[in-house]
Amino acid sequence: RVEFKAIERLSDFPLIGGMNAGHRAGEELQLTVLNLTEKDASVSWTVDGEACEDGMYRCSAGSHTVTATVRYADGSVETLTKIMKVDDDK
Repeated sequence: RVEFKAIERLSDFPLIGGMNAGHRAGEELQLTVLNLTEKDASVSWTVDGEACEDGMYRCSAGSHTVTATVRYADGSVETLTKIMKVDDDK
């Protein structure tokens, strides 16, 4: 007998999404913050410290640090960081 269980949403806090294993060099990703409910918040992105102005990232092989800086209407700032590993395109 095999049982499956749906994973519950574990957090209401913002987090970087869409960067699961299996990305390949040359693939283009839309960088996304999940659970961001404030409509007036703005997000800026960096990958390995380099600005990613449009939130799109063309993957290159290796390990990369992706950072989202969320600025809220009240002036507060939250920084989210995720390590992404990208396979060679071969």
